[in-house]
Formats: sequence, C-alpha cells, structure tokens
Amino acid sequence: MAFDLEEKEGVEKEVDRIGGSYVWESGIYDCVVDMAYLEESAGGALGLHLTLVHNDRRLRESFYVTSGTAKGKKTTYSREGKEFYLPGFTMARNLCLTAVGMTLQEVAKAGEKKVINLYDRAQQKEVPTEKEFVLTALVGKDVKVGVIKDVVNRRQRNAEGKYVPINEKREENHISQFFYPTDDMTVNEKESGLTEADFINKWRAKNEGVDNVEYKEIPEHELPEAPAAGAANASNPFGA
Repeated sequence: MAFDLEEKEGVEKEVDRIGGSYVWESGIYDCVVDMAYLEESAGGALGLHLTLVHNDRRLRESFYVTSGTAKGKKTTYSREGKEFYLPGFTMARNLCLTAVGMTLQEVAKAGEKKVINLYDRAQQKEVPTEKEFVLTALVGKDVKVGVIKDVVNRRQRNAEGKYVPINEKREENHISQFFYPTDDMTVNEKESGLTEADFINKWRAKNEGVDNVEYKEIPEHELPEAPAAGAANASNPFGA
C-alpha cells in the first residue's frame, strides 16, 4: 500500500476545540496504546484503527486520515478558500506527536506486517488476523486522551437495507483531544511556543462528567418497519 502522509506547507491547522461493551464517562484518561494499525476501507480511505487501554478497559476508535478514491485519497480538504487537514488526519497526527514525538508519516513508515488478535463478528471472538501496517512505534506507549460520552439514536436497517435512526438511545464514545502525557499540553500549545498547559483545564470545565446528547425523537412516519426476527441493529464500534 502506497501512502503519502507528509505534512504540507500552507495548510491551516485546526484550533483546539472543546467539543460539545462499557461506555466511558466524559473525562481525561491516562491510557496505553494496546494496538494501532493502518488499513484502507472499501472506498479507498486510509484509516488508523486504534485501541487504548485504561484500567483493563478498552476504547476503540478509527481516524480516517485520507479521503477515499473518489476524492483523490487526500489528507486535506478546502474550506472558504483555505486548505485544512481532515479531522481524522489531525487526530492521528496529534496521537503520534504526543505519544512518541514522531509525525504520522514517520510512524506509518515504521509500520510492520504482523498477526494480531482482532474481533471477528462471524465467530464472535478475537482471532489471529494478519495486518500489513501495524504501527509498532505506538504500541505500548502512554497517551493522555479527552474522551466524550455521546448519547445518540440507535440505528436499524430499513426496507432498503440502509441503517436509519430509531427512537432508542445508545451511548458511545469518541476521542476529542490528545494531550502530552508528561505535561498535559496539546500539540497546538507546543507549536505555539507556550510552556504551560491551559487548554486541558478548559476542556475539563466544559466536558468532564457531561454527556454530549445528540439523541432526537424521530417522527413516527419516518421510522423503519420492525426488523425480522433475529435481525441485528447496528453495533457500537466503541466500548470495552
């Protein structure tokens, strides 16, 4: 797999934002990288698939660091005449810098083909699976993350086979920020020349213990018909 994850001149950096199994409560967690690997999706987008561990509990997240084949497999997009990194690229970049002080490209180039244990839905258990680019530079490293608990609509297949929201709540997690585990600073703070962490306090004040509620009641006429017996709802990609 060929990839170009080099950082570019003239690309605008996103500012630090305070974002609005077992699901983790919203908060800051000291974790260890249990697994990280790169893999292309069916549409050609390159994803960094990450598993973190905190007190024997696992959190799984995927960051798509390039667009798909139809959009040129780019790490950037245009907005109001300026070029920005994809949100997934920014998150993966911040992960690599805060965990090992390396760029995403450097971490990717050091990737190795390995057999790892991954969950197989058909067998409902972890099975040995070969992956082309296991990011060994990250595995076992300490990371500090800001995790948000989201409350969203559960999704169910409709008659056309598409997943659509229904009037049931589901809790899930997403990672909103990475911090240097040594001094709590963000990548933006370091790159701005600051010497003390400040954003982490703002993040805690807004998000710690607070649910990000995106659940909305769906009008009755927009709800899908009840699924056939045994049909499964969309699974939660996060959790223990």
